[in-house]
Amino acid sequence: MDTQRQQIEEYYKDKLDESYQGDFYQPRYHKFIELLMNKKNARILDIGCGAGDFLLILKDQGFSKVEGLDYSRQAKNFAEKRGLKVTLCDIEKDKLPYRNKFDVVILGDILEHTFEPAFFLRKVKKLLEKDGWLLISVPNAGWYLNGILLTFFPQFLRLSPAFGVWTHCNQFTFYTLKKILQDSGFEVIRLIGIPFVQPKPPKESIIRKILKFIFRLPIKFTDLFSNFYPPVFSSHLIVLAIRE
Repeated sequence: MDTQRQQIEEYYKDKLDESYQGDFYQPRYHKFIELLMNKKNARILDIGCGAGDFLLILKDQGFSKVEGLDYSRQAKNFAEKRGLKVTLCDIEKDKLPYRNKFDVVILGDILEHTFEPAFFLRKVKKLLEKDGWLLISVPNAGWYLNGILLTFFPQFLRLSPAFGVWTHCNQFTFYTLKKILQDSGFEVIRLIGIPFVQPKPPKESIIRKILKFIFRLPIKFTDLFSNFYPPVFSSHLIVLAIRE
């Protein structure tokens, strides 16, 4: 088992116990649902579905033809206990496990964890029907605050969704993401921004809480522009692309 896979399995082993209730409040989930409301009869695949939280949201909203794919056995087993259909597969390494194609494929904060995004997207394209939808969310490396942190406050990079303490192999701006999608056979038709969500560690000192509050003040203001000009003012990007 490679290092990244081992880290993921250990992460889910610690996270997915009897007390786990699900994380249903990710801002990207609400945007995905808004985009998908006219596709309730579509066959939908959530790649990197984890414990299946978004699949449960889809089913609760009346989507019946939904299933997931993940390369964590821990996550797959937990999702199946919740009544979900999940396939175990590492798309970057394994043969694609489906004969039929999907109308919609979702990559929610997944692409930045892949080693070769273009190769990954070309394989994902094979899973989609002609004119099928690809819904992607990624942390935005072009977010204005990243430049400030990288230049002046690298000690606070852990606060950045793109450059923080996650297992990110790649970072994307809107323009690099659009280019890699076009090169992989997709046409970008919509870009959406979402407000910044600050991680909440379980324990923090008073000083760190004060610094975080100060850090959050200008973001509160610029969040107002997160959907007006997402390439600069949104900490995450949501892109809707169509398979050409």
